Amino acid sequence: MAALAVSVLVLFLSNASVALRSSETDDRFLELERIIKLQQSQLDNLLVQVADLNVQVAEKDSEVTRLKERMGDLEKKCSSYDETIDTSDENVPESTESEITSTDTRRIKRQESTNVAFHVYLSGNRCYSNHEIYIFDVEEIDTVNSYNVGDGIFDVPITGTYVFTVTVGSNVRRFLQAQIMINGQIKGQAYADSQDITDIHSASTTIVVNANAGDHVFVRTEHSSNNCDVNSEVYHIRTSFSGWLLF
Repeated sequence: MAALAVSVLVLFLSNASVALRSSETDDRFLELERIIKLQQSQLDNLLVQVADLNVQVAEKDSEVTRLKERMGDLEKKCSSYDETIDTSDENVPESTESEITSTDTRRIKRQESTNVAFHVYLSGNRCYSNHEIYIFDVEEIDTVNSYNVGDGIFDVPITGTYVFTVTVGSNVRRFLQAQIMINGQIKGQAYADSQDITDIHSASTTIVVNANAGDHVFVRTEHSSNNCDVNSEVYHIRTSFSGWLLF
């Protein structure tokens, strides 16, 4: 009996051991299956990323191709420009940089010194009251169109040093005083007096002043013996107003 009991016990323990090993194996299989699924998911994600990168690389390759084509076109244009410049330079005399700079400077100064000038006069006798602006209605020259025959004002176009001159004539037995004004300030005066003689007299004044672009320059009557004192005739006196940029 004892031997039989021992055999039964051994058989029981053996079956229990087999069952335990089988359970551990199942657990290991489940763990491996979980790991494989996780790695497969990661692999799928990597494949998606690789596909996206391939698309981006293809787009960059296409952009590089377009840029190369544009560079080729630009190189052709530059080559064409170079040929044009080389051809145009064939008849240009050689000059040093200092000579070119000096020539350009002289040209600029000459333009600034001579391009601003005007000369206007009255087409006939006029009647002006005190402080009334002379409206010179005939323009002999106005290089930059800065004198306004509508209101009698010269609008300074360029800041610089200017010369302004006015000549006025007084009628027989009359006198008048004319003033050159800049922005309402008296800068010069001319006084023509024929009051005591049966004759026509003239007077002139010239000023040299610094003026800023936008300043208003005009001539007005300060006072006179009569409202109709200004003489301006072809064969006697031209009452006129002139100005030019000195430098």
